[in-house]
Amino acid sequence: MNRAFPIPRHSTVFFLSFLSWGLFSFPITLGAQEQEVEKETPKQIEIVTLKKNLNCPKGDFSWVREGEEVALKIGGQDQGISLKDVVRIEMAQANPLLDLDKVLLVLRSGERLYVNLDDGTEEFVKFKTQNFVSKNEVQQISLENIKALLVPKSFESRKTFNKFQAKFSQGTQSPIKVRQSQWNKKSKETADPEAKETEALEDDRLLTSEGTSILGLLLKVDSKGFLFENDELGEVQLSKTKIRAVEIADEEEPGSGNSTRLRVLVLMKDHSRFLGLPTSLKDGRLDFKSRGLGSIAIDLDEVQSIEILGGNATYLSDLSPTESVSKDPFSARDVQRDRNVRGGPLKIRDKEYRKGLGMRSHTSLSFKIGSGFKRFQAILGIDDEARQSSLESRRQGGGTAIFKVYLDGQVSFQRQLSFVDPAERLDLPVEGVQVLRIEVDYGPGLWIQDYANWADARLIRS
Repeated sequence: MNRAFPIPRHSTVFFLSFLSWGLFSFPITLGAQEQEVEKETPKQIEIVTLKKNLNCPKGDFSWVREGEEVALKIGGQDQGISLKDVVRIEMAQANPLLDLDKVLLVLRSGERLYVNLDDGTEEFVKFKTQNFVSKNEVQQISLENIKALLVPKSFESRKTFNKFQAKFSQGTQSPIKVRQSQWNKKSKETADPEAKETEALEDDRLLTSEGTSILGLLLKVDSKGFLFENDELGEVQLSKTKIRAVEIADEEEPGSGNSTRLRVLVLMKDHSRFLGLPTSLKDGRLDFKSRGLGSIAIDLDEVQSIEILGGNATYLSDLSPTESVSKDPFSARDVQRDRNVRGGPLKIRDKEYRKGLGMRSHTSLSFKIGSGFKRFQAILGIDDEARQSSLESRRQGGGTAIFKVYLDGQVSFQRQLSFVDPAERLDLPVEGVQVLRIEVDYGPGLWIQDYANWADARLIRS
């Protein structure tokens, strides 16, 4: 806006005081004393391991691969902790806003990149990203490695965009189908006989900003937009503002992301994500081999968190249950992997969890775990979406459920939790146990918003 508001002289000191309180994000020079107060302290990171949590300045943390082992170091000192025993490393908060000038590349490897497009070719998409150490260098990726391209600016809302991109994300797993049990008879999880198999996409599909779907061939992507060929329209050049998404025809997917090999999932502050094999982390950079991009170096200042996959923890949401049972008298309700029961993020008392299971009452899952695991851990709670806003629903006991754990058929844990309770940490020994069963039962409010979360539910090898 080009409006000027006159400020009385006597208001100047008051206005500057407001600035010094940090109401604006840009630095204000107010003299030596104020500058010393505003001097930035070293950023702390939290390292969550299977046994304890560690805190240290970001610059003191590193790891180095030594053969098949990756050793964790703080201040140059070996901590006696293998990267296999690390769950995640929290480094910063994600930016709540998306940069609408960027395009989202969804790779077949499951990785996601928010990028600024550069002039590409018929074989490669070229781009720049602030996430790499070489920020100003033009990067490239083959069109064959891309599953979809999305333009966030062309969607009417962030919620609509998030729903649309979820179907392309390998990390977003399908729900666990739960069969209704008649007279308490258990039923094994099987494929739905009425479900239709998704047809492979033989042509590229372009979705315009108006919602029109066009089949054809994506010829080229560059800073000007998308060059697309259709039998009826011929070659058409469309700017980013005219396109919501382009889905690339199905190719052979890379190997499963559930490999037992040690890998890292790097979540960036701009909501990009990279998956690959760890090499080294030191001097403000993370070097690793990405599944979709090859060897890359990531700027640690742009990282939100690092999650360790294929270590000594196996998440239940990555396993297939041997039995999935619902005793609900009306209908079976599916269990959500890595989401709450409504399809949103797993969230307990304002803390969000990337891994876990979202379940409703009268539902149980059984897992045959066999030998090799020593403990079962989880963080239990009612999802934040179940917070009761009305007095009447509170009186009825809404937002309440009972969590149960059975080890070889015997109840080993039982706790009733409501939406007002803090998260409950669960840690049970399971060495020698053959079958682990988790169950959610009715609380006082029966089925009223019984959104039970088994966050970070995992089996520990050591």
